[in-house]
Amino acid sequence: MELDKAMAAAFDIVDLEKLMVSDNNVEAQRAAQLENDRFVQGVDIEVLEGQDHNVHAEIHATYREHPAYQQLMQGAQMVGPTGQPLNMQAAQQMQQIDQMVMAHVQAHQETLAAEEQGAAGSPSGGGGGSVGAEDLLGQVQSNAQKTAQATQVEADEMVRGS
Repeated sequence: MELDKAMAAAFDIVDLEKLMVSDNNVEAQRAAQLENDRFVQGVDIEVLEGQDHNVHAEIHATYREHPAYQQLMQGAQMVGPTGQPLNMQAAQQMQQIDQMVMAHVQAHQETLAAEEQGAAGSPSGGGGGSVGAEDLLGQVQSNAQKTAQATQVEADEMVRGS
């Protein structure tokens, strides 16, 4: 800390705290993580105006890493001795969660676009921020599709191995 103060003094920086402020919106990250917790419980969450939509969409793209989702994925991959899926409910729950998160991320994208349009005062819309949200929505959709495909491939392999 003394070195930081010395560096700040050397460069005539008065407010050392401003140097240590992170660019990350920690509150938005935490709120989005809590929303991910709710998604895997099957609870849909409303998108609110004024949220950091890009941060929310970025965090929502990681919902598949949630331990509860991972547990569902393992359950969906289990097959019986004749190759039949043992837990169709887990696969259905995963699909519902995937759809919920995709719709939620899309709502963030639409709200962001509307906010940017309102702030710009012109109907042109489509600022640089919404491109990131579109990319994240595509990532969420791609992740959901990859999960479904991986589950099917593993089930097929287990059937062939029996």
